[in-house]
Amino acid sequence: MNEYTSFRELMDAKFESVELLKEARAREFYVVGALARFVMSWQYNEGSDTVEKYINSIGSINTQNIDRVFRKVYDGSRKYNMYGAEFDALLAVYSEIKSHVKQSDNLSIDKANIAFVMGNIDYKNYKKSKEGEAQ
Repeated sequence: MNEYTSFRELMDAKFESVELLKEARAREFYVVGALARFVMSWQYNEGSDTVEKYINSIGSINTQNIDRVFRKVYDGSRKYNMYGAEFDALLAVYSEIKSHVKQSDNLSIDKANIAFVMGNIDYKNYKKSKEGEAQ
């Protein structure tokens, strides 16, 4: 992950190379997963874990609840006044993808969860690699 200068570069590479992420609906779950990790990391630093608890309480993330998950993540970001280029870039990508997703676009629960977790883990690993470079 060290070869990427931004998470956007990493996302673009994943969207090109991972078959699952070639679907707009799966990309939505991927980006929400990355946003969730961004917000959870910020909240951990502030001594909170409300977004993590919420995600754990709903079980599977699917097409019926992805908008609620995004809303909870976004509300969590506003509560802690999150900002920055990475956060703005993630929101921009989410908005772009969301404009291409149709309500009729279905995604299996398994694929939805895989895409969400993939985004979450990729963002976590990307941040760790950048922190390692700084040291």
